[in-house]
Amino acid sequence: MFTTELAMNKPWDYMYLNCLYFSVVTIVTVGYGDYSPKENSVEKIYVMFMILIGCGQHAYSISTIGSILTDLNKNKVMTRNNLGELNNYMLKQKVPKHLMYLARKNLEYVLTEEQSTNNKVNQLIPLLDKNINNKLK
Repeated sequence: MFTTELAMNKPWDYMYLNCLYFSVVTIVTVGYGDYSPKENSVEKIYVMFMILIGCGQHAYSISTIGSILTDLNKNKVMTRNNLGELNNYMLKQKVPKHLMYLARKNLEYVLTEEQSTNNKVNQLIPLLDKNINNKLK
């Protein structure tokens, strides 16, 4: 490990690298652990680089998962709002309950199918021939 007695006899760049290494390990809360690079500068630089790459990958993964969950929630909220508007309309029109149930289930099915179909179609249309693509638009 790094002690002050050993540091006194080392060049300034070695001490700077040790300080940078321990700062990176502390800031990203990786911890010192049982395994750490020895007195080799190349190992410490490699470990710092890998720590920062790993933190970046972790942040990207969490961000991607959050984005997926947000999109799923957005579709559910839109469907819920549409169903609420339909419910309000049917209550004002005094539609029988069994017909209200059928209408809600049908609208829920249509909205769910429309959302999944639109996502798939929007990805497939650009793959078609330009002439066919233009006619579809």
